[in-house]
Amino acid sequence: MPSKEYYRKLKKEAHDLYVREGMTCKEISTRINVSERSVSSWINENDALWKKERQASVISSQKQGDNLKQIINILADQKLELLRMIDEAIAEGDSDKVLELRKQAATLDNSVAQWGNQLKEVDKKNRITLAIYIDVMSRIFDAMKVYNADLYFKTLDFQENHLYEAAKMLG
Repeated sequence: MPSKEYYRKLKKEAHDLYVREGMTCKEISTRINVSERSVSSWINENDALWKKERQASVISSQKQGDNLKQIINILADQKLELLRMIDEAIAEGDSDKVLELRKQAATLDNSVAQWGNQLKEVDKKNRITLAIYIDVMSRIFDAMKVYNADLYFKTLDFQENHLYEAAKMLG
C-alpha cells in the first residue's frame, strides 16, 4: 500500500498541474493515475483554495506583462511589414501609397508607445520590494524553525544564499 508521503506528492503534483498548467480534473486524473473524484475533492477542499490560486495565477502580474509583451511583439512585426511595404512603394514611385503607409506606421508607433507605457506601469505597480520579500521569507523561515528545527538549521546556507540572490535581483 502506498505511503502517506506518496499521496502527498501526488496531491502536490495535481495542485501544480491544476494551478500552474491549467489542466482539467480529467486531464490530471489521467496524467497522475488518480480518480477524477479524488482530484475534484482536492480542488474543492479548503474553500476551493486551488481555484482561487488558479484564478490569481491567471491574472498575475507576470502574465499581464507577458500578454503586453506579446501585443508589442505583434505590433512590431506589423511595423516591419509596413516598412517593407514602404520600401516597395518608394521603389515603384507611388508617393500616395508611401504617404498612406507612413501614416499607418505612425499610428502603429503611437500604439506601441502606449502599450509600452502600460507595460511599465504594470511592472512598477506589481514589483515586490526587497523589504517585503525579506519580510515574507523571514516569516517562512521562522515558521520552518518552529515546525522542524533540524530542517531549519540544515537550510541556513540555502537561506543566506537565497536572500543574497533576491537582494541582487530586487536591489
